[in-house]
Amino acid sequence: MSERMTGITLPGLPPGAGLADYGRKSPQEMITQLRAHATVEARNALAILAAAEEDFRVETYTGVHVRRDRQVLQPGRDPQPAPELPEPGADVQGAMAPFRVLLADLRRAYPDPAPFDVSATVIDRLAAALGEQP
Repeated sequence: MSERMTGITLPGLPPGAGLADYGRKSPQEMITQLRAHATVEARNALAILAAAEEDFRVETYTGVHVRRDRQVLQPGRDPQPAPELPEPGADVQGAMAPFRVLLADLRRAYPDPAPFDVSATVIDRLAAALGEQP
C-alpha cells in the first residue's frame, strides 16, 4: 500500500529543489516547510561559498552505508560561524547583503548564462527577489 504524500516545488528549479511530506497538507503548510528548509540550505550554501579552499575536509573511504578505510586527503580547519539569516517572514532590511554578494558572484561566473538554463533562472529569480534588474 502506498502512502499519501504532499509535494511542493517551484517551477523552473531543478529536480530535488522541492520537498515532500507524509499525508495531505495544505499549500500554506508546505510553503512554510519549504521556506524553512530553504533557510537552512541558504545558510549551508553561504558557508560553503564563503569558505577558503583549506577550510574543506576531504577524505576517501570504501563503502556507501558504512565507511571503512578512511584516508584524510585534506584535514580542513575548524568551522567558521555561518552568516546569520533572518527567520522566514522577519524584517529583512540589510539582511539580504550576503545574497547581493552571491548575485554579483553568479553574474561574474555566468556573464552569459543562456547556455545554462537553470543558472539563468536562478540568477533572474534571485535578482527579482532582491528588487534588482535581471
